[in-house]
Amino acid sequence: MSAEKLSRAQTVKFAAVAVPAALAGAFLAGAVLFSTTVAPGYEAVINRSPLVFGEQGILAQPLTAGRQFLAPTTTVVSVVDMRPSQANEQFSDVISNDNVPVSFSAYLTLQVRTGQSPAMVRDFGNTLNAVYQQNIQEQFRTIVRREAERYTMTALTTGKADGADGNVMDAIAVKVQKQVEELVRNRKLPLEVVSVNIGKATPPREVIDAIARTAAEQQRRKTENETAEAEKARAVAEGERAKADNTYRTAMGLSPSEFVDLEKAKVCARASGCTLILGGAAVPEVAVARKPQP
Repeated sequence: MSAEKLSRAQTVKFAAVAVPAALAGAFLAGAVLFSTTVAPGYEAVINRSPLVFGEQGILAQPLTAGRQFLAPTTTVVSVVDMRPSQANEQFSDVISNDNVPVSFSAYLTLQVRTGQSPAMVRDFGNTLNAVYQQNIQEQFRTIVRREAERYTMTALTTGKADGADGNVMDAIAVKVQKQVEELVRNRKLPLEVVSVNIGKATPPREVIDAIARTAAEQQRRKTENETAEAEKARAVAEGERAKADNTYRTAMGLSPSEFVDLEKAKVCARASGCTLILGGAAVPEVAVARKPQP
């Protein structure tokens, strides 16, 4: 056999041995698995880097709660909290419809959709908080501010507005949630908008003090008016009583002084041990015994 034929035969023989060996090695590597445990309420996002065949990159299917077995060619790149998470935004300079600054808090609760953690990690960020800060936070604040500025300071602080049914802050929350849900859909975020809540608004301290002074002044005026009305009613009642007494005196044929003495006698009769002097003279004295009670 010539040298050229011998070399060609050796190459073919080497290829016939090397390829199956590589395949066998890849199979054995894949057969050696390792385990990982995912806690309840979490999903694990895994990345695969196969030696020969198979899907490469972040897998579309996450690992769910429990013990899971992985090939050595895969790695866990992120463990995502799937529980609802609340973002708290403070507002201290929102100008109401009547140009009064108010302060309040707005709360947005979000949750990663079940099974969508790989899409979130691949396209938006490793954590829900990171996704919120980069894709929702500023728009959420703008929406809340815009809706709150439609109402007066009184409506925002009391929760009541003319012509509005229910609580004003609840109505704002409903409108804000609808707009945030639309934002999430438009940006194709794999998130669920669980709820939006708006806290009660408070005006600045100087406005609160001015309101307190106004309320105190209104109460003072109300008290004065009530006192004046009571005095007026008393005067009317006394006038009516005087008219009735004069009618009685005339009917009885008594002079004014005699009527006065009669009234004194009535009062003395109700007193204990009363001595009545009639006519203004020192004598005679008439002792009026108190009428025994039945």
